[in-house]
Amino acid sequence: MRRIVKSRRLSSSICASILCLAVPGLATAQETAPASEQAVTVTKVASAAPLTAAGASVTTGVAPALEAQTPPAPGADTVQWEDSWEPWNTGGEEAGLGFAFFGHLGLSHRFNDPPEAVSEINSRTGLRVGITGIFRPIRWFGFGVGYEHADLERDRTDVDEVSFDNTYRDLNTLWVDARVYPLRFDPFALYVSIAGGPSWQSLDTDKVLIDESAGGQAVGTRCSGSDSAAFGMKGAVGAELALQSGALFWAETGPDYMLLTDETLDGCDVGAGDAAIFGFRAGFAVGFEKTRLKKELPPAPPKDQDLDTILDVDDACPAVAGLPNADKAKNGCPPPVDTDGDGIFDELDACKDVPGIANVDPAKNGCPPPKDTDGDTVIDDIDACKEIPGLVTTDPATNGCPGDSDGDGFRDDQDACPQEKGVDDADPSKRGCPKLVRVTATEIIILEQVQFDTGKATIKPASDALLDSVAAVLKEHPEIRKVEIQGHTDNKGSKPLNKTLSQNRANSVQKALEKRGVESARLTAKGYGQDVPVADNKDEEGRAKNRRVQFLVTEKAPPAPKNGALPLVPPAGDPVSTPPTPAVDPKAAPVAPTDPKAAPVAPTDPKAAPVAPTDPKAAPPAPKAPAPAPKSPAPKAPAPAPKAPAPKK
Repeated sequence: MRRIVKSRRLSSSICASILCLAVPGLATAQETAPASEQAVTVTKVASAAPLTAAGASVTTGVAPALEAQTPPAPGADTVQWEDSWEPWNTGGEEAGLGFAFFGHLGLSHRFNDPPEAVSEINSRTGLRVGITGIFRPIRWFGFGVGYEHADLERDRTDVDEVSFDNTYRDLNTLWVDARVYPLRFDPFALYVSIAGGPSWQSLDTDKVLIDESAGGQAVGTRCSGSDSAAFGMKGAVGAELALQSGALFWAETGPDYMLLTDETLDGCDVGAGDAAIFGFRAGFAVGFEKTRLKKELPPAPPKDQDLDTILDVDDACPAVAGLPNADKAKNGCPPPVDTDGDGIFDELDACKDVPGIANVDPAKNGCPPPKDTDGDTVIDDIDACKEIPGLVTTDPATNGCPGDSDGDGFRDDQDACPQEKGVDDADPSKRGCPKLVRVTATEIIILEQVQFDTGKATIKPASDALLDSVAAVLKEHPEIRKVEIQGHTDNKGSKPLNKTLSQNRANSVQKALEKRGVESARLTAKGYGQDVPVADNKDEEGRAKNRRVQFLVTEKAPPAPKNGALPLVPPAGDPVSTPPTPAVDPKAAPVAPTDPKAAPVAPTDPKAAPVAPTDPKAAPPAPKAPAPAPKSPAPKAPAPAPKAPAPKK
């Protein structure tokens, strides 16, 4: 009895292919770049020096040239183009370069007969699944590659109620695909596809037969076979409909023709032979294409005849460039005269011909600031180190001189190790540096080795001074929380013996430091034996270097602020640090009056006196100087010195 059974299960490749389907919500990859634009007229206009009522030229300080964007001429194109990446099939007539990835499921049906050796086909229809990548260099044409797995057919022969012969045939094809888009109405497009490529057929055969020699028992066998690459072709007509964010739905239908062998495959069963197939595919895709978008030019700006950024409707002097002013009668008009260009009008400037800075003292207003040769904010008059930047102190002998960061009595500019306490030395490159111990961020480096009795962990008295220095360093650096004392040996002797010896020596050093007042909680001892050499053990020199003790910093707290620093507060007085001046008696010397009629100072009423320019283009910039304030800013502390170099090993 013959039974028609539905098509076999899909291959496991379905799961991998579905991952390539479109994912809704992908963000649009948009790239905006300036394209060829219609020219926008930009005119540079030099502003002439305005004249006063008497006809004399007045220095306005307005920039000699300003840029203005003029509206397009009548009849000129008012749009510009810009490149943009848009979802596939949404770029319009300007679309060009594009790429997309297609995933599909579908059905195939074989409509020609198999070879005579093939049993009667129970199912000519099967499922297919695949992926394709398409590159489209122009709007109307694209090409790409793809992979497809298809269930070709199933044939079954029932010998009797128990015995049967069941065969599944599959196809795996690599397509080289070319597509032409004769009709495209975004977001819809119709295409014609032609493809070809290598194809491999495979089959699985299940047989159940009655074995008379086994007493009539049913015996089952299974066999798999495959063929070398053949050739397949396909043609299709399809349609695409773009969705949101670059995703699209697509479908196609058309014939396939596979040139397959009908010979026996691996001794299992005969091949499918040439197969004529009609199929249907549908799925989702993700793609983008590059296009050009029109961008409208902004409307022409309001008229500004003198190009001073004040519109003519608000400009009291529309034909002459000027500055903003709260007084409508002066808004847009040139500012008062400033001969030296320091931003202080001549009538308020005590030094009209020399650029200066503002000062609350009318006798100094507009005059240059006191001299500070080294730029450390301490003026030369009170700077004990005029040519070397330093710190502000209350001691006239050190005011303006570099500090002593490590507190060892040597000024930083004369200290070769400004971050480590040291001693004096005739060699300037060693002055202020420690003799026995150096501290880095990761290690306490000893400049000579701890001496032990040969083959023992007993520390020789010659190393007492060295261990005293190590203990002192640990006490001076509480931010070093944990130190590992490492013991190392050369390779003489057995490895276990060297390990034990190095551990005992490390323990001895730990105990020696604890006796010198170092907390035991900050110390750990570990022997490494001969496992971590720093030199070659082949000669005595190398072995001597390997016999060593090291102090490795394993835990460190953030450094605390250094103690003993003097307050960085300069003497009160001039805006730039000046020597203290006695209080001024109002009866003995003039002071800045509060009444605008009493003295020529900047009035609060804009009609009472000329207003200082507020536009940086209106007058040459004044030299930079700190504004008057009751407190002068503290100078920056010197930067920490670089790490001390490790001793040569």
